[in-house]
Amino acid sequence: MNEKIFFIFAFLLLFTGCCTRSGIHNHGNGAYEVRENIGKLGEEQTQSAVTSTELKGGIEKSLEQVGELEQAITDGAGDLEEFKAILQRIRKTGKRKDTGKTNSN
Repeated sequence: MNEKIFFIFAFLLLFTGCCTRSGIHNHGNGAYEVRENIGKLGEEQTQSAVTSTELKGGIEKSLEQVGELEQAITDGAGDLEEFKAILQRIRKTGKRKDTGKTNSN
């Protein structure tokens, strides 16, 4: 008797609520949407990688330009010192000529 009840119970479970097909009815479209979104995500990641590479190149170029600008400022400061020395020599030369003219008058 217990064997008959067991087999009947097993057949009931087999042909009724234990079927996962009914729980997943028509969700295949969702899988296609997920695949499409994964494809879009891959494209976006590729674009992000390209943009990142471009930004890295721009940053490196900017750093080089900063170095060149610092060098130009340093060179400009040296030029100013040289220009200052030239002006001082001109002034000294001009003072010597002026003192010679006043003594001869």
